[in-house]
Amino acid sequence: MPAHLTRALIATALGSVMLAATAFAGQRGAINEVQGSAATVEAGTTITFTARGSNPCGAVNLTFGDGTVVTYPISELPATIKYVFAKPGTYRVVARGMGNCDGEASVPVRVLEASLPPTAPAAAAGGKEANAAEGSVGLDHDGDGLVRRNEWPGDDGSFNAHDWNRDGVLSGDEITEAERAEAGRRAADDRAARSRQAAEAVEKRFTDLDRNRDGRITRDEWNGSRDEFEALDKNSDWVLTRAEIGPPAPTPEGADHPKTVLVQADRRWTDTGIDVRLTDRISFAATGQIRLSSDRTDLSGPEGSSSGRRIPTAPVPQAAAGVLIARIGESEAFDVGTRTAPVRAPRNGRLFLGINDDRIADNQGTFRVEVTVERAPR
Repeated sequence: MPAHLTRALIATALGSVMLAATAFAGQRGAINEVQGSAATVEAGTTITFTARGSNPCGAVNLTFGDGTVVTYPISELPATIKYVFAKPGTYRVVARGMGNCDGEASVPVRVLEASLPPTAPAAAAGGKEANAAEGSVGLDHDGDGLVRRNEWPGDDGSFNAHDWNRDGVLSGDEITEAERAEAGRRAADDRAARSRQAAEAVEKRFTDLDRNRDGRITRDEWNGSRDEFEALDKNSDWVLTRAEIGPPAPTPEGADHPKTVLVQADRRWTDTGIDVRLTDRISFAATGQIRLSSDRTDLSGPEGSSSGRRIPTAPVPQAAAGVLIARIGESEAFDVGTRTAPVRAPRNGRLFLGINDDRIADNQGTFRVEVTVERAPR
């Protein structure tokens, strides 16, 4: 073949390759569907979301509906992301394409209150109540209705915090509350793990974009749209930092905003799920009415019994019967039902709420308590 024809064919082939490469480089993928592995889950249980659509797609942004928004770097669609909802409710999870990927899709998820497996009630014997072993599933390994120190997964301090009568074992309501606290701790560990995964994903994305390794992302390094860049560039300096690309740090539950806690009158202590630090300021706003005995007229609000009577053997004997009380870790119980000013935490520990009564088995009703913690500087 003549040389000039060969050169012409090669030039034509190269031109075709360049056109194809240019066309591919200009392609954009799109997310058109997101599905959950279940329509209904319990709080604290892992659920998997799968985003589907057309490639290329280098990142997907998920808004979970509970205040958490995370952008995940991905290699292609479909992509799967695992998540754990901490609170019950009905949420709409929205998946959006980022960078070279467009489109949006959503899916509803219903999250139920976490439940413990049912336990067969133990028969009453030796003066013990029939419900002594209730709530012991998971901690009571030998099934004797008691949780001893060698069965407890935590340290001595956490065990003693649940051993209200200081008899060296957990039983009855102590086990029920310990089970709830353990479930809350595991959920908190799951949230911490998710936070670490999100931070690792942000770091990977930042490193991939920061081609010159100068610790910032300029507009020419950004692989997304201009609108996305400007939305992330909070201080409008035309560079992105790790803090601007990363997800916002979650606010601790109960910190600087109210958390609602339902305090049942027939439960000795209710675990609020809130850990406080020494000198934190804790505010309580309680409503509701309970009954303190089988007498229908023996009523009490959070401020105490309408009769004003006192019980010498109650946790806070100097306060009125039925008043809302609290303790922090192993601290002495104190009256909060009549306080209007914030309480300064006397120590570090978990916050518990209860009813000032010596016998709780015949109580009925619930207090609704809004707890707000103003965090003290470290």
